[in-house]
Amino acid sequence: MDILLLNSELLNNIIETDGLTVMKKFQKRKSGSNYFFIPNIGIKLFNVKVTWVDPFKKNLSFSINRWENPSLIILLRHINQALSNIYKKVSYSNLNVAPFFFEKGDFIYIRTYLPNTNGKYHINNNLCNFFVPRKDSTFDSIVIYFKNIWDDDTNAGFNIELKDVENII
Repeated sequence: MDILLLNSELLNNIIETDGLTVMKKFQKRKSGSNYFFIPNIGIKLFNVKVTWVDPFKKNLSFSINRWENPSLIILLRHINQALSNIYKKVSYSNLNVAPFFFEKGDFIYIRTYLPNTNGKYHINNNLCNFFVPRKDSTFDSIVIYFKNIWDDDTNAGFNIELKDVENII
């Protein structure tokens, strides 16, 4: 799966030219919907540290030092707002979409889903098969994919996946 890696200029361009569309699918088990982005979009993040590992190994949380890349927080806010606005236009919802990241002190935190089928993780890794890293491991870079925005009667949020990792430090 090819992922278009976003920066502010590219995001603005694909929105202005209607190059980013959304496909709605109803959730099977719940009363809600998923709004998938077309084309596949994501961002590449550098020097990220694993701060939390889900006991069931379905999710990871990463932190990035906000002072090592001061423009990153501006980009994340812009992506969050732009994708939320697109969702609101197609869903006609008044729900506020929960941000895909949060800020605390000197760090930015992002929680990602680990795509896993039958015990095999579908994450690109140039070194070897992907193994769930330990807490406090650091990656040179990762790519996260904005899969969709989900909603139900009372909430809406992003579903993002880890898609690529490079070199554990």
